[in-house]
Formats: sequence, C-alpha cells, structure tokens
Amino acid sequence: MTGKTINENQDEVIIGMTDDFARVEGRRPRVLVALTESELRSQFNEASSSLADLGFDVDISPRFQTAEGLGRQAVENDVHALLVLSSKSLINELVDVIGKELNARSRNDILLMIKTNTPLNDGATFKTIGNSMVFGSKASAASLAKCVLNNFAEEH
Repeated sequence: MTGKTINENQDEVIIGMTDDFARVEGRRPRVLVALTESELRSQFNEASSSLADLGFDVDISPRFQTAEGLGRQAVENDVHALLVLSSKSLINELVDVIGKELNARSRNDILLMIKTNTPLNDGATFKTIGNSMVFGSKASAASLAKCVLNNFAEEH
C-alpha cells in the first residue's frame, strides 16, 4: 500500500482549483513567466514546468525583455498573471515600470508576481507592494499557483 505525500495531496488540490477556474473562466489559468538574470535559469525552468504540471497554461517570455515589454507581452498574451524571477535589487523598479505599463493598457486585473533569488527580510513567504506580490526564494510553485487562483476567486 502506498500513501500519497503531502506534496502530492497539495498538487491534487491545486489541480482541482485550476479545473474549477477553467469551468468558471472558460479557459485554464494563464501565466507569463519571465527571467531578468541568467543565473536564475534553474528557478525559471522549475517554476515554468511546475505551473504547467499544476494545470496552468504557461507562456515564456524572451530572455532579454524590458520591463515595459513584459507588461506589453502580458497584455497581448491575455494572461491572468505575470511572474518575473529577479534579484531583490530590481523589485521596486519592476513593480513600478510593469505596473505603469499594465495601468496604461487598462489591465490592472493582471496579477504581477515577482520572485526573488533571496529570502525576504522578515522571513515571510510573500509581501504585497501596491497591486503586486513579491515572493522570497523559498516560495514554491504551488504557493504561486494558489496565489493566482485565490486572487481570481476574490475578484469573482
């Protein structure tokens, strides 16, 4: 007899949430994943494939994209969320520039998530800056997925 691990049970719950999302929205939750620094490539690959495994449609941004370009691509691809993997030093700039681009295109409904390669100072898993969420290095793809799905549930 084999039991399921906590992660397997958690993944099944999230997959069920993405299925519910698809029934309500008429399509799977869609996220654009972007990378600002090449040394974060392994986290980028893990986040992208894990979100796809959890039932998300995942779009991949070109490697060298400006913050404005990321906002524009998120709108053009009609995503529900934009996940940017970046260093802690770029967070405020990314939130500001991408946020302005989304606002200029009347797409405040796109959830901006930034995952850093370092832990957050206060040990929290995530914090909010304006209309955006910032995740530390310990945040899992499952927690990112739950964030998108819970954000959608709150809006509907």
